Amino acid sequence: ACAICAMGCCRQILLGVKDSLSGLLHVFHFIKQNEKIRNKLLKCFFLNGVVLWLSVMIFEFLLLPVVKAMAELIYARAVASPFQSGILDSMGTVLWYVFACVWVLPLFWISRVINMFWFQDIASASFKEWQRNSHKKSTSLLSQGGVSFFVADALFSVIMEFLFIFQDMIVSFIPVVGTPLSVFHLAILYSLYSFEYKWIYQGMRVEKRVSMIQKNWSYFFGFGLPLSLLTVLPHSLITSVCMFAMGFPVFIITATVTHPPETASEQRLPEVPIFRTVIFLTNKFLVKTQRVSSSYSYTRS
Repeated sequence: ACAICAMGCCRQILLGVKDSLSGLLHVFHFIKQNEKIRNKLLKCFFLNGVVLWLSVMIFEFLLLPVVKAMAELIYARAVASPFQSGILDSMGTVLWYVFACVWVLPLFWISRVINMFWFQDIASASFKEWQRNSHKKSTSLLSQGGVSFFVADALFSVIMEFLFIFQDMIVSFIPVVGTPLSVFHLAILYSLYSFEYKWIYQGMRVEKRVSMIQKNWSYFFGFGLPLSLLTVLPHSLITSVCMFAMGFPVFIITATVTHPPETASEQRLPEVPIFRTVIFLTNKFLVKTQRVSSSYSYTRS
């Protein structure tokens, strides 16, 4: 039985990796067929890959060494002193912090906001293109329950995923197994991010979306693994964020055209309740918030 489970697990992981990578063919098709998708992808690559990431690389590996080399030449002609040596040692750090405050941090947060809208546009255009090619129709969450239902679902999802990121940070500190567990968490989270757009357009509520991930955790781990490794391997936070911002739109399109397994019985693997804790905390937080809000409204009335 254990051997069957292990084989089924490996098979599903490999299937997820295969689907995530083979989806690149669909991405090229969408880019060719849909001008909106093509333009948004190019903008994502330019903003995150050229404007943000390349500018940081040019400053760190070209401009900063040149400035430090020029400063060393100037001070080499003067009488050496401990004070001058201290200035040279701290110059690189000071220049980096100035560059980060003036350029990197403002651009980083601006790009995060812009990316959010571009990701939504790519997801919407990809889903419409997929519907047109597959001749399938579905009712979105917004159409099913109205604005209040959609907002409540989105709010629960955002809080849950935010807490899940903290869960990933906590498990990353566990000795020996911390890094593999963190990669597993990120792969699962990136899969949820990728498929969530499509599932929302198909009218799936947050509890069903999470259930799909937990029942088919091995497949979704494999699907999100390439993007997870792409963001974990770089030592720089800025590089990791840029890699995610450039790779995630591709995974949105891939998830739109991919059909993951629907039931755990297909792979004979036990469900992994990886979201159980954050769901519990999210429910507690929302109930507490609702009570405080109701009490405040009653007091004012």
